[in-house]
Amino acid sequence: MKPRISMITLGVRDLEESVRFYEQGLGLPRMNSPPEVAFFTLHGTWLGLYSREPLAEDVGVPADGTGFAGFTLAHNVDSEAAVDELLEQAISAGAKMIKPAQTVFWGGYAGYFADPDGPLWEVAHNPLFWVGPKDKVNNPVLPPTLGTRTAEVRRHAPTMRNILSLAFLAVGMLVMAVSFMHYAGNALPYPDPTAELLAHQAAEARKWSLLFALGLLASGIGGLCLWRRSRAKSCRRGSAN
Repeated sequence: MKPRISMITLGVRDLEESVRFYEQGLGLPRMNSPPEVAFFTLHGTWLGLYSREPLAEDVGVPADGTGFAGFTLAHNVDSEAAVDELLEQAISAGAKMIKPAQTVFWGGYAGYFADPDGPLWEVAHNPLFWVGPKDKVNNPVLPPTLGTRTAEVRRHAPTMRNILSLAFLAVGMLVMAVSFMHYAGNALPYPDPTAELLAHQAAEARKWSLLFALGLLASGIGGLCLWRRSRAKSCRRGSAN
């Protein structure tokens, strides 16, 4: 036998009432189930609800048993305040308080309630060690529309990067061309240059040289990005072949 309990099934008198107690009252996540049974996913096991008579018939025992059933269920939490909170939640959902929360002999803090059909639940805080599987943090799930939009963005991302690279390349070449024309026109000699005109000519030359360098940088970035994407695409094709 493997060290696990696959499912705990409770035989209940009123399936609809019990489903309402565990799903709406205690907030357990209900699975898609046939109408004659209800399953809830717990960490490490399942909880099943089934009508008492069919369950007894399936086992082969009478369905009219009364009194203490000889077992309890337990739910551990991480603080004494959480014990009190869960007991209050169960009572407000229709459970019966069997034993109010209190400090117990083994050093913890615990109380008992009975669900609408009588099975006993212990709610406990054990400061010495954790009992059972630890709570899991669910990974966030994207809503369908957001997930679709994310997939669309990812699918079109290479095209968008190509467009940006082409834009860098085109703008850079345009800036280079304009800068070169202005620089060349500014470099023409004056018939009778003065010191002021020469200083202005030198300042213009520096300005258009800087713009030419910026255009060269932009076109270089755009060209490099296009070359890298083209090379990566060729490598993928080669790997596929």
